[in-house]
Amino acid sequence: MCLSQLLTEERLYLHAARVGDYGLVREILECVDQWQSTSSERARININCLDYMGRNALHLAVDSENTECIKLLLDRLSCDCQEEVNHCDGIMAVTVCALLAWPYTAVCPVA
Repeated sequence: MCLSQLLTEERLYLHAARVGDYGLVREILECVDQWQSTSSERARININCLDYMGRNALHLAVDSENTECIKLLLDRLSCDCQEEVNHCDGIMAVTVCALLAWPYTAVCPVA
């Protein structure tokens, strides 16, 4: 999906994840929950949206190394988290594995 095809709210959501703005990411996710609970239609914002490079909010939060955002998004997104762990390096991979309660050695064996 091209970035220009994203809704303004989706661009804001991805930006908040990219800069590690936990409060804004949480607020957007809560608004989506509230909207879905009060409407029979689908929420306006797609929380699994992708930027022009094919990265979702979790990829961007991992890049920003914001563990609060990572944990929040891990609890909410529909995605294959193995890809996010592979996207990490060093201590961030260990952190994401810990948040997932995965044994780090199962993902990236220590030499």
